[in-house]
Amino acid sequence: MSKLFKLRRWVTLSDAAKYLEGAFTETVSEADILQLALDGQLKLSVNFVNPVEVLLGTLTPKTEIPYETVLGKNGQHFRRYISMQHQAEDGEIYLFDKNDPIYTLRGVCDLTLDDRSRLKIERRYHSAVGGPLLADIEEDGAMLQVEDQQLCSFEMQFEEPNDLENFGGLETPEFLIKAMAESGLKSDELLDFFQKRLRLMRRTSKYCYLKHIPDDCSYVIRQNSLTDFINLVNGSLNNENKPLSTTERNTLLKLVIGMAVKGYRYDPAASKNAATKEIADDLAGLGITITDDTVRKYLKQAADAVLPAKPRQS
Repeated sequence: MSKLFKLRRWVTLSDAAKYLEGAFTETVSEADILQLALDGQLKLSVNFVNPVEVLLGTLTPKTEIPYETVLGKNGQHFRRYISMQHQAEDGEIYLFDKNDPIYTLRGVCDLTLDDRSRLKIERRYHSAVGGPLLADIEEDGAMLQVEDQQLCSFEMQFEEPNDLENFGGLETPEFLIKAMAESGLKSDELLDFFQKRLRLMRRTSKYCYLKHIPDDCSYVIRQNSLTDFINLVNGSLNNENKPLSTTERNTLLKLVIGMAVKGYRYDPAASKNAATKEIADDLAGLGITITDDTVRKYLKQAADAVLPAKPRQS
């Protein structure tokens, strides 16, 4: 990886393909990047160059999720949850209330591949490889994950309040200060009110919901996601070609000799053992072809390596 790459927080799909080509010394296309994302091997992100409206998720314990009890056709009651939910990979639940303030999002967020966003990426993938044209979808919203707070920003939308005490919406700092001055509230009440509104204005969330993915956004890959994927693949390849360590080899030999002695009454001190043929026959019954001599060879290695000089007779 180049020094320039290490300084970039995210890269385009075409650049990501070039980096993977250099890392794996094989041809990689943008379609390959999309397929890796659809397969869950690589995290796909979206760069919103223009602000988009989102709802911020609120981390909510399962016992506090609002619901209403509904009578079903079978006469039994069941729960119908009022607000949209998203359950993260770690099991935490984020609640999205349509009455919550609207925020604008700008920057890079990860795309969680739910049914709607997955279909949108699949349409892009099939278009790239010349595959079948998938049907359009009426709703193409997306659940976004904020993996890196430095790559995106939220800004609360503002509107002018009419009544400070009864106002539950949003306000600009100028309107807020003016309304506070004219409210007649006590100083401690004003301070409490201002602090609550300030927390609301500075709010962020790990998850946000976007009703519509705009055409002017671009799909990208975060640098951390790309390097993690490269390290994961290289690590898997290295492990495939890596010889067993002494500890790993001795552990396997202990398992082999232990099962032979206890399961087949193999005698390491005897010059001849019927157990070797019995083991080979049982393996053959499982479709594993190993000769008696091979079994005898490795049992002897196991006995010499891990058993005491004078093993006890079984």
